[in-house]
Amino acid sequence: MIGQGLEPRSFSPLAAALPRDEMAAYLAKLAATYRSAAAALPTHAEFVDSMLAKSARRKEVHA
Repeated sequence: MIGQGLEPRSFSPLAAALPRDEMAAYLAKLAATYRSAAAALPTHAEFVDSMLAKSARRKEVHA
């Protein structure tokens, strides 16, 4: 959230409750999950092409 101009006012004690190695493993698994999900998504160009194709099909139906 810092990149969006939001900064924490304080540090949560809950963040310190988990051992560092457990937190690192959790964050690594989370990152892998995000990478996997992102890899399954179309590229930006593929997404734009699909939207343009859908728009063209709608125009044909309503013409």
